Amino acid sequence: MLYFIGIALIAFLYSIVGHAGASGYIACMVIFDKPVSLIKPTALILNLAASTLNSIRFCGDGHLKKYTLVNFLIPILLVSIPSTIVGGNLNITDTLLRYFLSLILFLSGIRFLITSLIIKNNTITDYKLPSKIVIFFTGSILGLLSGITGTGGGIFLTPLSILLKWMPLKTTAAASSVFIFFNSLVGIITWQTINNFSKINFTSNIFLHLIIVLFFAFCGSSLGSRTFDDNFIKKIISFIIFLASFKLAFA
Repeated sequence: MLYFIGIALIAFLYSIVGHAGASGYIACMVIFDKPVSLIKPTALILNLAASTLNSIRFCGDGHLKKYTLVNFLIPILLVSIPSTIVGGNLNITDTLLRYFLSLILFLSGIRFLITSLIIKNNTITDYKLPSKIVIFFTGSILGLLSGITGTGGGIFLTPLSILLKWMPLKTTAAASSVFIFFNSLVGIITWQTINNFSKINFTSNIFLHLIIVLFFAFCGSSLGSRTFDDNFIKKIISFIIFLASFKLAFA
């Protein structure tokens, strides 16, 4: 029961900021001693389900404009998808890499928490999308990290976009949700080519996982897109990044 409460809470909180929750699902499954061989594919399946709802909600509410789609999201996806395939085929157990990423996320979480507490109103207006060179470099790195970690990459894209003032927060959430969807889809396909979906026991609560995730992702994304203000969402992002940092360091 506690395990499914954890999955529900993760789906809800992550969806508020347009994330699908892979890093949280992985942490939850590790904590509750789920079979290691099933953690990555299960997390990607749940990620795909949640990111589908998040994309529909945030994009449907008008947070992703055509200019951002053409000049940022499509180019970064074109680069990240091949990198995700490469990352998914790597079997990296480099502890140093995990600790490095954990530290970066932890520091980002502190930054979000401090700014959300100090800055009461969202007054930033000088957003500017990065150059094509930066987009291609970022996409290749984030795709690689996505494939290696078994996440959709949004946990890395969101703090980068907001801290570098590429896009407003809810535009970032919309872009991240679509980014996560495609990278999770590629991750699932890549995993399938290496393994086999029959290894996932679909009679062992996988459909219950999906029902829980879809319901709470719908609730979370609706509140994040329509109700919560930017500073509250930054606090949620801080919590999510801290959770992801913990997962990378200790899972």
